[in-house]
This record gives sequence, C-alpha cells and structure tokens, in this order.
Amino acid sequence: MNSTTRAPAAGTIVAGAHLLLALVYAAIFAARYGYSPLIVPLHVAQVALGCVVVGLLIRSIAARAGPRPSRRTRWLIAIVGATASSLYLVILIGCAVTNEAWGWSVSLSLAREYASSLPAIIGNLPFSRGWLYAGATLYIATKLAILAAWWRVSLRFFRRPGSPTSRRPRSTRSRSFMHRPAVKALLPAVAVLATATFIAIARYSPRAAAEPFTALLTAPGLPNPSQARARNLAARRAYSRAYAGVANFDHRNVVLIFADALRADHTSVYGYARKTTPFLDSLATTGRLRRVQLAMSTCSFTACGILSTLASRDTRVLEPGSLKVHDILHDLGYRVNFIASTDNSSWYTLRVHYGQTVDYFFDAFNSKRFALNDDRSAFEALDAVPAATGPAFFFFFLSSTTSLGDKLPQFQHWLPAQVGADGHAVQSLVNAYDNGILEADNSIQRIFGALDQRGYLKNSIVVILGDHGEGFGEHGHFAHTKYLYQEVLHIPLLIYDDSDTTYRNLEFASQSDIAPTVLDRLGLPIPPDWQGHSLLTADPKSFSTHWTDRGRPWHAVVYRTRGQVYKYLYQTRWGALSEELYELVSDPGEHHNLISLGARPELSDILSTVRRKAETTFSRTPQ
Repeated sequence: MNSTTRAPAAGTIVAGAHLLLALVYAAIFAARYGYSPLIVPLHVAQVALGCVVVGLLIRSIAARAGPRPSRRTRWLIAIVGATASSLYLVILIGCAVTNEAWGWSVSLSLAREYASSLPAIIGNLPFSRGWLYAGATLYIATKLAILAAWWRVSLRFFRRPGSPTSRRPRSTRSRSFMHRPAVKALLPAVAVLATATFIAIARYSPRAAAEPFTALLTAPGLPNPSQARARNLAARRAYSRAYAGVANFDHRNVVLIFADALRADHTSVYGYARKTTPFLDSLATTGRLRRVQLAMSTCSFTACGILSTLASRDTRVLEPGSLKVHDILHDLGYRVNFIASTDNSSWYTLRVHYGQTVDYFFDAFNSKRFALNDDRSAFEALDAVPAATGPAFFFFFLSSTTSLGDKLPQFQHWLPAQVGADGHAVQSLVNAYDNGILEADNSIQRIFGALDQRGYLKNSIVVILGDHGEGFGEHGHFAHTKYLYQEVLHIPLLIYDDSDTTYRNLEFASQSDIAPTVLDRLGLPIPPDWQGHSLLTADPKSFSTHWTDRGRPWHAVVYRTRGQVYKYLYQTRWGALSEELYELVSDPGEHHNLISLGARPELSDILSTVRRKAETTFSRTPQ
C-alpha cells in the first residue's frame, strides 16, 4: 500500500469496525429491551457522525506533523482515538447495565447526580465484590488493547522514519472533500443540527429516547411545561365549579409519607417476623392507624407511584397537567409543602409534574448539611416550616429503605449488611433493606413529633405508603422497575386518623384510591375523571390495573371476586404474547401460573373478565 492510500485505508477500517459494532449493538439492544427499531438507524447515524469528527481531528494532527512525525505525535493520535473508542465502550456498557438494572438508559444528568452515591450502588449490588473486580480488570485490559490497536493505526498514517514523506501530493489533498475549509467550518453546525434532530425524533417516539447517545443528552421524561401548566389550570377551573358550592368542609391537615421501595411483607406492622416498624406497630395498638390488607402500587417505579397517588391514575396518563390532590387543596387555602430526601427536581421531571401550586419545595439538592438520599435532610427542611396558622398539605419522601439510601450506624441491627461480607449476597441485601426500614420507621416517628410540635398533627389525616416494592430474586430478578410481581407491587398502605371515622373498604386498594379518600374524608367532591375509589365508601373495589414501561412493557390486572384475588399479567416478546395468571390468596408468592397448569373450566370466566379489562384499560387486546 502506498503513502497516498495508507491513512485513508486505516481510517476506513477503524470507522467500519465502529459502525459494525454500532449496528450489532443497537439491534440487540432494541430487541432485548423492547425498544423501537428506530433506535438502530439513530444509533448508527450518530456513531457515523462521531467517526467523521474524530477522523478529521486525527487527520489534522497527522497533517501538522510533517514528513517525520515524532513518537509523541503518534502517541497523541493513539490516545485521541483510544479515548474516543473507550468512551463509546463505556456508554454501551453503561446503557446495558442500567437497562438490566432499572430498564432505561443512563443520562449525563442522572450520572452526575448519583456520582456521590456510587459507593452505595456498588455496595448493594446483588453479587460479591470479586465479580466487580473481575469486570474492572477486564475493562482495563480491553482499554489497553484498544490503545495498542490505535498505536498500530497511528503508524499507518506515516511512512517509517527515513522513508519518503507519507503526505499525499497537494493536488490529491486538495481534492479531499472532507478537508476543505468550508466543510470543516460547517461540521460543528451539522453535528448540532443532527443531535437536535435525533432528540426531536426521540420526543416523537419515546421508546426511541433510550438510544444511548440520545439518552445521554435528555433527562427521563420529556414533558412540555408550558402546555402542562395550561392543562392543569383548565382542569382546576373546571373542578372549582364543583366545590364552589361547598360552604363547609373539614379543614384537616393532610400528610403523605412515602418510603422508597417499601414492600409490605417486610414490615412488622404487616406481620413480618423482624420488628422493622416498632413505631408503626405502636400506632396500630391505639386504634388510630388503619391498615389496608392488600394494597398495590400502580407500577414498579418511583415517578409513576408518586404521580398515580397524587392524580388518582391507574393508567399511563400521568402528564404534568393532570389535576392533583394538592392543586385542589391549594385552591382551598392550604399551604402545600413538598419535602424529599432524594432527587425530586429532575428525576423524571417530578418537580414539573408537581406544578405551580407548591408553596415550599425542598429536596436533597437544597440541603446544606446532608448528602443525597440521607433522610436527615427532611428534618433540616422541617426546621424552615413555620408553626401552623391554617390547614396544610405535606408530602414527604424517605430514602433509607432503598439500596441507595444512606444507612446510619445506629440502625444496623441485622448483620451482615454488606454484599460479599459472608458470601451470602441475597441475605446481606435483605439485612441492609430491613435495617433501612427500621431507620425509616424512626424517621416517620420523628416526622410525627415535628408535626405535632408545630401544630399540624392534631386534626390531621396521615397516609403512609411505599411508592413500589423491591425484589430480592424471588422470580429471578432484583430491584424493581421492570416487572410486576407482588414483591414490587404489594406495598403497605396505612391511614392515621385521630377521629372515629369508619373506613369501610380496608381489604383491597391501590395508590389511585388515596386522593379520592382524602377528599371524601374532608367532605369535598371527587373529580369525575379520577380513576380511584374512596375507601370510606361501602362499594368494594373489584379491579386495579398496573403497568411498567421499563424494558419490555408488562401490564397487569388484579381482580377481586368471591373472596379470591386473581392477578393477570401479560407482555409481548418477540412477537408472541406471554400470559400469567395467579390467585393471590392461596398463592401470594406467585409460584403457580394457572395458565401454564392447563385450561380449567372454572378459570375461563376469570380469564375472559381480566382480558377484557386489560383491553379496555391499555387499548391493547391480549390474544
């Protein structure tokens, strides 16, 4: 190969290898995690653009080096190329890991926010540190191999020392389209325009927004804040006509306390063998704490759990403009307070969803004393809340129950609580989780005390619940977000009310029932488009619907009939419908799929009923 073709050939080989990797990765990525096929051309196009930019940079370095480049110049070319390739590899690995863990691609904003929690993330992985060290060693070896490969590529840009110049004749170089000054000047603008186009396409097709490079530049969730505010205002005005005629209602304070990833069967107030909730146990003995026997989260990730509760929604209509319970209370003179010990600012644009009716907002990024996911920041926020002068709405979100939560030493009751400490990773995870619940119970006790001191606890209704549950390998899966089994849907739902009010339906409820219950308890009308039911009514709830859009989307219908509770799950995978049916009273752990056990006449009516409900709710007919 002569000097005029050596460098272009080397560049073509490298770019071709990256494009082939991009094509294969994107195809597998879209197929495995159920994303739009649009991800494949999006990803390949962006990698091609990156190859052009890096290639021009390297060619520029080579052109400036002259006929006898130094070893330093060759190292510079190798380092530039290897860095670009390694960063690309990091992005691919990171997106694969986050999709396996929680069903979405990592973004720069989330990576920056959770960088401080990296030790906690590593410490709570469901396998020993040895696997982590092995993976790190493999990555370092791969990175060194990439660097060595780029060193060899750098040699292709030059002749050996002492040989004729490797630079192409001027007439040949002048014909290179990509090296013309006008093209070089326009390239940044083309890159910006292309990126904006990719993001616009991803907005049009949300399932394409998980494409690795697009996800890096966008936060999860892409609402339109201005349109959201307009819709919210219109909904509030429409509802205001309903409560305008209500002269008197019970001006009770309303308090919602969420504990992240809190599953019911790990709380002693729901019968767990370990005493993880001593304060809630003591409240239960007073008769003021009502417990819903089977309470279900709408879905298996935080944003949906919170917004379903506030807006009384079972389905995926969780837009920022949905009318929420605190919007109504704010219009009736309530002071609205939102306090979270984690990120509620940018995580799935929650702050935008909360709307403009929040008088006081505090999350972990406002703390001057504590780090992200430290529940002590909630009490730092409460210090700024004035004493009660009128009715108030409080929203609290606690983090100690999640694997990323900061665990205080005084609550390390069950040991070992670090993965790899004894070789029993799952038991260590469970111990750490139960310790977190014990800490959250203490935080709830402190919240009760602080509210009482400021005059908010008396004459109040307090709802304590989880946003979703957490898996510990029960169905071969850990954490949450991607599946709808009971370990991630069955949550505690506790109502503290210091009056003698009778809650008639405490057997079965979902998060969407909380807002209607609150308004009904205050003596206010319930918005007609809310999907939940008040727990004060005698009419029992028969259905609840659940979903997750993480990974390959799952849908579920829970159907309560004649003392039995059936749960129907379905998803489409590789073009085929997968169905599961469980009876939760006799099989709470969902071990026996009634569909796989064979057709039984007594199940035909049940299957027909839940399939029709799934069809009408999710606008998708199970086949």
